[in-house]
Amino acid sequence: MESQSYTKAERSRTKSLLNLYLESEGIDKEDGLHEIILQYLEQQTKYGISERDRPHLERLRDLQKQLHAEKNKHH
Repeated sequence: MESQSYTKAERSRTKSLLNLYLESEGIDKEDGLHEIILQYLEQQTKYGISERDRPHLERLRDLQKQLHAEKNKHH
């Protein structure tokens, strides 16, 4: 998945809109956000992403950090 780059203002507006929506539906903001995150993780792969994937994801994260460090070295 390619990462989008959003401004702080864009992120803030989106989060504010989400919070307003959840409140308007009578849903606790933290519970609503948790539910959205769970759904997102389930949709990312054929089998979903769960705690069993943590070691693999940590390794991928570390490789991403190394990649970005290498890119920054050459610029």
